[in-house]
Amino acid sequence: MTSESLVPLTEELEQVGKNINSISRLATVVGRISYENKMDMSILMQKIVDVMEEKDVYFQK
Repeated sequence: MTSESLVPLTEELEQVGKNINSISRLATVVGRISYENKMDMSILMQKIVDVMEEKDVYFQK
């Protein structure tokens, strides 16, 4: 493998890292909200997904 062939792989790993970071931040917020408001986490996650679909926001592949 040459260093040129590693560039796209490195960029893809960087994107995966950003997505994981976003998901973990989202999970932290969801956990905090559900705990503070005594709301079922699955209901809260569904509301977030509904809003994301409504606003046409999707995680990049």
